[in-house]
Amino acid sequence: MIQYLELVNKFSKVTDLVTPGLLQVLKSILEKEGPKSLFRGLGPNLVGVAPSRAVYFACYSKEQFNDIFVPNSNIVHIFSAGSADFVTNSLMNPI
Repeated sequence: MIQYLELVNKFSKVTDLVTPGLLQVLKSILEKEGPKSLFRGLGPNLVGVAPSRAVYFACYSKEQFNDIFVPNSNIVHIFSAGSADFVTNSLMNPI
């Protein structure tokens, strides 16, 4: 372990690399590729995420557990979230 730390220490002294900050990276992307590049890949991501979130929120009904437990308690929310997650995963990932 000590040898590894010594190696890292020597490497950091030799290279002196400075990583750019977030604003520098955004500025570089906007200059080289334009503002449209910031949204590349958003469409396919939304096509995958939107249906699963829609199923989740459609299945998240607290009313079905309010009759069993104390209405609007933490346990009702836990069971509602668990059942909605189970249904969403079963429908969207059936394997």
